[in-house]
Amino acid sequence: MQRKPVIKVQGTTGEPALSVMRKFSRKVNDSGILRKVRGERFFKRTPSDFVKKTSALSRLKKRSEREKLVKQGKIKDEPIRKGGKRPMKKQ
Repeated sequence: MQRKPVIKVQGTTGEPALSVMRKFSRKVNDSGILRKVRGERFFKRTPSDFVKKTSALSRLKKRSEREKLVKQGKIKDEPIRKGGKRPMKKQ
């Protein structure tokens, strides 16, 4: 478990709040915490070999089932959009 960095700023008596906020912002920027957090924001774990294998098997199963239905004439053989939701409209 990672320790979360703690940044503390204390203002002197009579110091305006805006000045204390500026000090805090400067400390955060100097520490590099913000840059690190923003970099990790959209980080996605790489899937394990088992997950890759199971997804590949399910894709193969769906493809063979679709081909089977096309052969039986239950569905039309139309190109599927990249999203895989609906067949493309013919122009």
